[in-house]
Amino acid sequence: MAELQIVIIHDDWNENSPLVEEMKEKYGSENVTFIKHSQQGIDYLMKAPVRKTVVILDYNFKKGEPTGGTVFQKIREKSALIYVIIVTRSQYNSIAADDLVQFVNNHALAIARPSDDYTVISQLVETATHELALRADVILEEWISERPEDERTKPYLALYDGKVYSLNDILNNIRTQSELGINFTKNVLGLAVDLVMKKMGQKDV
Repeated sequence: MAELQIVIIHDDWNENSPLVEEMKEKYGSENVTFIKHSQQGIDYLMKAPVRKTVVILDYNFKKGEPTGGTVFQKIREKSALIYVIIVTRSQYNSIAADDLVQFVNNHALAIARPSDDYTVISQLVETATHELALRADVILEEWISERPEDERTKPYLALYDGKVYSLNDILNNIRTQSELGINFTKNVLGLAVDLVMKKMGQKDV
């Protein structure tokens, strides 16, 4: 399975900021990417290979840069499975209402202040890593992404309505959390639980 990827997008920090150094020490410098400009952050995430990903995202980018809300929206257009921690120096009641609604409805993991002890954000990242390791949809995303491309483009699943889906189609539905993606994940998880319980039951006999 792929290593965890930490992406930090913040224009008031640098490579030597305490949190950036903490993340590199804890997760390995090769798994931590620091990006100062929000557009560069968007470009990187859109092209980045599929990995379990936690993004620490500044909300208050300087004028002329895409806002934190815009970056978050672009992330969610790519995948609902990326964990995002919003860091803002704004008072919560001064965050744009549309952005707040987007953060809530599209599952930003948390909103933190840069004035918080950086260990608070570090703990939020640790919580995200545990959740990513347990989420069936993230595990499925990794499994499908690791299949050869020719395997991912072949017909894989035929539904009762006659539609046929490849693994790539299923992957896109999992990432966008469509009804098909959610149901596929639930069915695979249910099957896995059933198989494990039957195997455990056989051992007890």
